[in-house]
Amino acid sequence: MKSPLSLLYLAIASASAVAAKSAHVYNFPFSSRSQHAPSLTAPEARAVLSHELQVSQFHKGLEMQIDALAFVSGEEGLWQEKKGGVVVTIAGVRDHKAIFPDTHPTYNIADSPTHEAFGDLMTRFISQSASSRAESAERIYVNTDGSSIFVIPSGSSIASHIKATADLTTFASKFGKKAAKHFDISKKEHRMFISEMLALESYIAASPLLEADARTFVQLNSLEGLLFRHSSDKHHKIYKEATHILASLVSQLTSTSTRSTILLLPPAPTQSSSFLTRRAESAFAFGEGHVASSLDFPTFQSIISFPTRLTCENATNSCSSHGSCQPYRGRADDWRCACGVTKSNNGLKTTKWAGEWCEKKDIVLPFWIFFFFGLGMVITVGWAVGLLISVGNEDLGGALMSSARVKKD
Repeated sequence: MKSPLSLLYLAIASASAVAAKSAHVYNFPFSSRSQHAPSLTAPEARAVLSHELQVSQFHKGLEMQIDALAFVSGEEGLWQEKKGGVVVTIAGVRDHKAIFPDTHPTYNIADSPTHEAFGDLMTRFISQSASSRAESAERIYVNTDGSSIFVIPSGSSIASHIKATADLTTFASKFGKKAAKHFDISKKEHRMFISEMLALESYIAASPLLEADARTFVQLNSLEGLLFRHSSDKHHKIYKEATHILASLVSQLTSTSTRSTILLLPPAPTQSSSFLTRRAESAFAFGEGHVASSLDFPTFQSIISFPTRLTCENATNSCSSHGSCQPYRGRADDWRCACGVTKSNNGLKTTKWAGEWCEKKDIVLPFWIFFFFGLGMVITVGWAVGLLISVGNEDLGGALMSSARVKKD
């Protein structure tokens, strides 16, 4: 029989295990006033993030109380739509307080998906954000761990200021020789971390060059790689030092007036699963049955024109939530509804939308399929009946007379 102390220990350990599976989301310059951050599911978090990034027209099928979250955080203007800002996802964070010791998260994401799933989600957000703004995204940093930095719009001079070569001397000059001595440039995980930190540091230094409404997406995965490589206690100092360096850069990033959303992702349970298995697990991690990709807006259904995107969205209720207001043929003063495709039942059911405001289901293709199928059936039945009639009309007199003669003989 277990003692009360051991039962208490197990309860605490279980609670810690559950907590470790949660991702923590922070919004700046807003800081949560509540110590009890609400816990959202992954699909609910996607709804909140899509609203914040102004791409909610691509993410329908979820009802999320945005106002309730703002009330919990104590900031009424938390979810006001603004073009600019930066979104950062950091994988492999064992303790979120090591990054933000004095700040409470805005909300948590229970049973956090893997960083691969978050990477897929951010890739869609980048595409959708660029599409909704009628602009293109520019990748200014990438490494083999899947880490990257994207900026919208493209064409900024900031790309030439990103210094991301994994050089230990440069790393020591930026973060100190004492910190640099923990890292070995010959190890891949160390090179990835050094490269990421130099890229992030140079981005922060050059960020004033960006336009006021520019949006940046940053994905950092090397901390998780360090954690798995140095899981033993004797290497704990390496991970701790890496977390300290990352926390200092995040502090610089969030100390400006730029709106920033920081997602701290817990370490994956294991790295033993294959890449294909992890991709399969992440495919529907955020309820993707409700996502309509930005690539699903091939044609303009509406002939009604609006002078700006905002007037188009207000007049059409964002194209009835089934499409996107986009510039017609690249004209800045001609915005129309481009109707899209929505998917449900985990992507098995597809609905195409049409109409001036994308308010009608497009039944043209199903109609023609039904029409030609019916026409084919009619032709087939007609051909079969004609064949039977032609067989029935064949002259059988000679054969019958021959039969009669045989019987007579």
